[in-house]
Amino acid sequence: MIAVGLQLDGRKEQVEIELSEGLLLLAVAVATFMAILGFAVSIAFMNLGYRKTFLGRLSFRQYVVELWESRTYAPIGKGLDASRADLIKFFR
Repeated sequence: MIAVGLQLDGRKEQVEIELSEGLLLLAVAVATFMAILGFAVSIAFMNLGYRKTFLGRLSFRQYVVELWESRTYAPIGKGLDASRADLIKFFR
C-alpha cells in the first residue's frame, strides 16, 4: 500500500521510507489485536437472537428455509406474509 501511494504521488525524486522490522511487526500486531477486539465487542453486544445466525454455518438452502420460517421484516408491509413475498421477489 505504501509502494502504491509513493508511485501515485507523482513526485520525480526518490522518496524513501525507512521502518524497522520491529516497528512493522508491532503495527501488524496492533492491527490484529484491534480486529480481534472489534469482533469480540460486536459479538458481546449482539442480540442473542441474531448471534446464532451470525456465527452459524448454514448452507444457502438452510439459510433460506430459516428466513422463510422466522423472518418478519419486509420493506413494504409487516409480518410473515410480507416477508415471504419479499423473499420470493428476491429470488426471481
